[in-house]
Amino acid sequence: MSPLLPIHIFFDYICPWCYVTDLALERLEERYPITLIPKSFPLWAEGLGHLPPEENEALRQRTHAADAHALTAAREWLNVDGMLLGPWGVATLDAHAGAKFAAARGRLMEYQRVLFDAHFFRDLRLDSRETLSLLAAEAGLPSDDFLSALDDDFYRRAALNDQAQAVQLGITGVPALVVDNRYLVVGARPPERLAGIIERALGERKG
Repeated sequence: MSPLLPIHIFFDYICPWCYVTDLALERLEERYPITLIPKSFPLWAEGLGHLPPEENEALRQRTHAADAHALTAAREWLNVDGMLLGPWGVATLDAHAGAKFAAARGRLMEYQRVLFDAHFFRDLRLDSRETLSLLAAEAGLPSDDFLSALDDDFYRRAALNDQAQAVQLGITGVPALVVDNRYLVVGARPPERLAGIIERALGERKG
């Protein structure tokens, strides 16, 4: 049997297009021999507290105007209703460090689903450690060990190393996919476009 086609997904939990892309690929995973490999890319690792209020608000308005189209894509591409843009200015390095801990415990997919749902459907802030601890428990992780992991440089460095790898590949934003370690796809695509990319990569393997 041929090995599964790897798709590395550089993403952040507060990026609506990342959620749309992740969900589309999960559904395509049911149709194609692919394996999804999440890679951390915290957009605002430490939040936006350093910005003056006027600049923060201007950035929020620009970002939300662009991201609002993701809500339409969720409905039209994936038949997902009720999606929100989620809280603004969330620092996500803790969430990504937690993801590395979840991966070490074999619960990464469960953790990701819970965090995406928390941000985009429950309007919860992922920069609250109390909230993250409760969400980790929902994903089947031990809360005490999870909280300890958030301060462990091993997990924090692993998340930042993913982002450094993305920068080396020329990736400056998310979502970004690396398909079969050969093709870079930057930005969201409709499911049928993603399917076409996957079919092309699989066909070239056979050829």
